[in-house]
Amino acid sequence: MSRIPEVPPVILSRLPKSLYDDLVVRRQRNIDLSQNTQDYRCVSDFLEDRIKLLTNDIQYIESAHRGLGFALDNLSLSAKEFRDALRPFIPPSRLISKELRNLKRQKKLISEDLEDEVAVRKRQRTGPSATGLYLRAYTDSMLQRVMAACGKRKPQKTFNARQFKHSVNEYYGIEKGSGFCQIIGCEFIADDVKAAHIVPKSLTGEEISYLFGGEIVVSLDPRNGWLHSLTPILLITDCFALLALSLHKRVEEGLDRGDIVVLPISQAQDTGDTEIPSKWKCVLVDQSKRGLTVTRMGGIHILWGDIDGNELAFLNDNRPAKRYLYFRFVMTYLHWKKNGILTPFVSNVETVRQFWPTPGPYLRQSMLCALARNISGVDLPNSLVQDRTFNDDEYPPLADELAHEPAASGSITASIIAASDIENAMLASMRNAVSDSEASCCSCSSTINQDDEDRLVFEDCME
Repeated sequence: MSRIPEVPPVILSRLPKSLYDDLVVRRQRNIDLSQNTQDYRCVSDFLEDRIKLLTNDIQYIESAHRGLGFALDNLSLSAKEFRDALRPFIPPSRLISKELRNLKRQKKLISEDLEDEVAVRKRQRTGPSATGLYLRAYTDSMLQRVMAACGKRKPQKTFNARQFKHSVNEYYGIEKGSGFCQIIGCEFIADDVKAAHIVPKSLTGEEISYLFGGEIVVSLDPRNGWLHSLTPILLITDCFALLALSLHKRVEEGLDRGDIVVLPISQAQDTGDTEIPSKWKCVLVDQSKRGLTVTRMGGIHILWGDIDGNELAFLNDNRPAKRYLYFRFVMTYLHWKKNGILTPFVSNVETVRQFWPTPGPYLRQSMLCALARNISGVDLPNSLVQDRTFNDDEYPPLADELAHEPAASGSITASIIAASDIENAMLASMRNAVSDSEASCCSCSSTINQDDEDRLVFEDCME
């Protein structure tokens, strides 16, 4: 249940009946929405209900502020009673504003990652209902997104490869001090294994945000793998590996050169079970390297041809995000197309109807097509665009969100603005209700240890 503070009964009794009734009704609605136990069919239904709950919370806080202000103006409350009753509402209003903002700016990415996380938890669950799984997964994800956005961090000027590799290993269940190549499927000494970036570090946060349809810091997403702050950090900690794979250093070099690519293995025809972990395989793009050695293991030469078609091995249920691997797949195709080398890989991409077998809204169509023309001077095959991209009207560019927001999501923006306005209004009310010296103290105290306070409030509200 969302634990928004209540107006103390002794103060509630001093309010006019209309304001009293309004608070009671909104409080009850908050309880009803919090205790919703329906089994959600999809993440989008869960997120819509979450937005309704947060919007109602804001309306309740606004009613509480209005009621307390009325009582203060009519001398039913002293200035101290007013401040003491209002102060607990300020941190929740700030957190609700941040949560709503993240939901708006990252809804596409949150939905995709939440679907994957819930699927993992369903395979591991022993008790919680589907609703509980959605809430727990959402809580873990949103806590990190909200708190990362709150933190006052010094920008890191250099990429921290050691920290990044540690995060990737932790995400994929690789023991500390060990090395595991997911394409070869074997352990190696740790120094011979790298956390391989799926999305290049050279791309800026703004480019990635626009391409993938949500405010994102790829540098902090394990499912691509960066730890270098380009924009405010808004990603969950275990997302580092969503953007990365654990690969032998020679295999990583091959991935970077475009010698190999990773493709999904279609599972629907085999089991029809969408909740089993996704499967992936390595495809050798540069067939001229088939007889060359990748590395040696126990005196045995592992050739590039040996890993062609290899199913990737994972030590747990965590997987890289499809959207990032699809981006790498398309960039590999464009690399070979630009060089004018007609490999079987290029031919298959252009002629095989579902060479990438799993559809999804991976990338923004307009930017992907522009990238293709700029890189290779040609248009993408229809098979790489149809059912594998999304349009601007589905996920507007972030800079234009407020001005060109679809009507269906307008309530989110209204709630964001309301939450921010209410917090500022409450702080102003508290300053006006005290002497000048007290006002200065009050204003300063509102920012002291805000990160720690926000974390505690968020965890409490999500229980």
